[in-house]
Parts: sequence; C-alpha cells; structure tokens
Amino acid sequence: MGIADMMSDYREVAFEVLKSIGVIACCDAHDDYWYNTGSFDNDEIYARATTKVQMSAEYSSYTDMKVFHEAIKDILDNAGIDSDCPFCEKAYNA
Repeated sequence: MGIADMMSDYREVAFEVLKSIGVIACCDAHDDYWYNTGSFDNDEIYARATTKVQMSAEYSSYTDMKVFHEAIKDILDNAGIDSDCPFCEKAYNA
C-alpha cells in the first residue's frame, strides 16, 4: 500500500474514531472539551482517540500512532466552520 493510500485509510478510521468520541459534531470542528472550556487541545483529542483505537477490536490494526495523529491533525485542520454555530464561533475566536 502506498503512503497516500495509507494516509487515506488512516483518515477514514481517524474520522470514525473522532466521531465516536464526540470530536466531530454538528459543526464538524468542535468537541465536548470546547463546550466545557472554550479552548482546544490536540493532546486531549490524541489521547482520547489513541485510547479508543487501542481498546477497539475494530481499529486495533491501526497501530502507527504517528500516522494516526497526522490523520487526526489533517481532519481537524481542515474542519469546516459553521457560521451559525455558537460553539464554532467561540472556538475559533478564542
């Protein structure tokens, strides 16, 4: 498998994991950490997503955490901003 295919595969898995832990919500950019604090912490998301991957038989074959974290970063960096969402506004103006 080429690196582009591998990253695409990891992005799909990362998106599903992020969605399952509540990082990708209605505005595709915020999670409960933002709801609670109004700030954003990649380390918090990486830790939660990594734990989910390690504990889940569905994702357990995805063990290259460096690539997985790059996929998460790519998803979060390219998340859309919903101008009608107060949480997006709060997060991006923090």
